[in-house]
Amino acid sequence: MTGLRLISAYFLLAVATNAQAVINGPSESTGTFTLHWSSLPVGVVSASMLIDQTTGQTYYGTSTNPNSGSQTFTLPNGTYYFREEQCMSFSLGGSYVCMTMDTHTVVVSDGASPPPGATHIVTRGQFNSDGFEDIAVIAPVPGLRKVDDFILAGDGSGNYTTLTHPTSGQLNAARAGATTAAVVTVGDLSMDLAKDVVVTNLNGVDDLIIWSTDAQPNNHPVSTLRVTPEVTNFIDDMASGLADPNFFDNAVTTETVTVAGWFAVNVIIISPGYAYDEHGNWRYFDIGFARILLYLVFNETFEVLGPNFSPEAYMLDQELDNLGSANPADVGEAGEKIIAILRGILNSEFFLPEIRPPWGDPEDGRIVVNAIYFTPILCRLFNLSCSDGDNQRTERELEDRENCVLGAGITISAYKQPKVNAPPGNDFSITSSQQTFSSGISHAERRSFWVSRLNDSRDPLAPLAIDVVDDAFFLGCAANSRYLRFAEGTAAPTDLMVVGFDVIEGHMDATDDEISRIGPFVVGKLGPRQVADYHHGVFRRYGLPKRTFGGTPITGNRNEALGTKWIWCPSCDEDN
Repeated sequence: MTGLRLISAYFLLAVATNAQAVINGPSESTGTFTLHWSSLPVGVVSASMLIDQTTGQTYYGTSTNPNSGSQTFTLPNGTYYFREEQCMSFSLGGSYVCMTMDTHTVVVSDGASPPPGATHIVTRGQFNSDGFEDIAVIAPVPGLRKVDDFILAGDGSGNYTTLTHPTSGQLNAARAGATTAAVVTVGDLSMDLAKDVVVTNLNGVDDLIIWSTDAQPNNHPVSTLRVTPEVTNFIDDMASGLADPNFFDNAVTTETVTVAGWFAVNVIIISPGYAYDEHGNWRYFDIGFARILLYLVFNETFEVLGPNFSPEAYMLDQELDNLGSANPADVGEAGEKIIAILRGILNSEFFLPEIRPPWGDPEDGRIVVNAIYFTPILCRLFNLSCSDGDNQRTERELEDRENCVLGAGITISAYKQPKVNAPPGNDFSITSSQQTFSSGISHAERRSFWVSRLNDSRDPLAPLAIDVVDDAFFLGCAANSRYLRFAEGTAAPTDLMVVGFDVIEGHMDATDDEISRIGPFVVGKLGPRQVADYHHGVFRRYGLPKRTFGGTPITGNRNEALGTKWIWCPSCDEDN
C-alpha cells in the first residue's frame, strides 16, 4: 500500500504541474465572507474539496462539477485556515490519494488589529503524574499544526523523554497547563521528510531538539536531544570544520604525564666473593634475585585531542575524509560509520528514507551526506559560528529538497548511469559540433551539447548535466531549485537556459585550459574541484555565493567537492 501511495503521489504531482488550483476569497473580513475554489478540468481528478482546518469541516463541489465550488462563512473574530485538496481514485480496492493544492487564510476582526496567530505555545506542569515537571508543545490553532501536540516528560535533572503515545488525559492537561515563554521552530532538519521541532529560549531549561520520524498527518516526535555544551561544541566544530578543511589539522597534540613515587622493582644481584653453593662447592661469586623499593621519576608522552575540539566532530571529519577517497565498495561502510557517530551524539536516526541518485548500484548510490546538512542549520538556530545564509532561505531550501524527493520518479527521459567509462587515451577535447551547440539559444541545443559530451567525448559530468537540463530525478531537480532559491531577490538571472549556457562556457574553458596545460592527470578530464571552480566563477559573476553550487553546498569551499563527488560525479578525474 505504501508503494501505491508513493506512485500515486508522483502521478498527481506530475498532473498538477500545470494545475491552476486556487482558493479565491478575502484575506480579512468583519464576519461574513465567501470562498471559491477551482481545480483541474473535470475528469482529471475524482474530486476537489475545501477543508476548514479549524473545525475539520469539508465542503465538496456540485454534483455536476465536483472539481470546484463555493461556500459562505459567518464566523466570530479569529484567524481561520482553509486548504483545497484534490483526490484521485484507483480501481484497486477503491483506494485513492489526496494532495493539498492551495491554502488560504482569513482573519475575522471588528476592524481592529488582527488577532495573533502564534503557531505553537509551550506549557509546563506535571502531565504524567510522576512528580517531575514536564514540557508540552501545543498548536493553539489546528490549521497551523505542523506537528502533533506532544509532551516531553522531565526526570528532574534536566533530561526530557518524548512521550510517544500520550493519553488523551495527559494531552488535555498539557493543553491547559501554564504557558511559558519559548521559541518553537519547525522544520525537516535530518532530511527524512519529517518535521522536527527545536525549542529554544525556555527559561531554566537547555535548548531541546525533538526528532520526528514520519510526516503529516501523523507526525509523531520520537526522541529528544538535550542541547548540552557537548552537543553545541560538536555542532560548532562541525560547522568550522566544514567551512575550513584545515580546521582539524592541529586537533591532535601531545600531552606529557610525569609520574613520581616509590616503585617495587625486581632486580638481579651479583655478589662478588667466595661462597658455598647449594651443592657445597666453594665458588667465587653468587647470583640471586631480589625485590627492592626505588623512588623513580619518569615522563610518558601521549597523543591526545586538543581540549577545544569535540571528539565526535573530529571522528566525523576523519570519516568524511575517508569517504572522499573511498573505493565504491567501501562507501557503504564509511557511510554507516558516519551515521553511527551522528546517532550517538544527536540521538536521532538519519538514514530513512535514503536520498539516492537515479542509478542502481547500491554501493555507489548510497547517500548519507544528507545527514550532515543539519549542521549549518542547527548552528544558526543556536547562534554558533557557521557559514553565510539566512534561516528563512534555509527552511525553503529544505522544502525544495523534499519536493525534489517526492517528484524524483516522475521524469523518465534521464540518464541513469553515472559511471562513464572512457577507453585509454580518450580525447576529452571540445569537438566542433559541441562548439556549435554551445552557441545556441534553445533547450534542444543545450541538451545536445551534454548528450554529445557523454556519447562522443565520454565526459564524466555529462550524466548529471543531462539530468539538470531535463530537471530530472533528485539531483537534477535539487540543482535547479537550489540555484533559483539563491537567485531569489537578487539581480541574478532566473532563466535556467541563460545560466545553463554560461555553465557550458565555463566547462569548455576549463577543459581547454587543462588540455593546454597537459594535465595534471588524464588530459581534458576534469576533477571535482575544477568543476567547482568554474561553477563558482559563473555564480560569482551573478553576485551569488559559492554555496550556490550543489557540489559545495555547505561551505562553498572548493575542497568540499572532494567529499561529495561520489554523489554527483563518481567518474571525475583525480584533482590537484
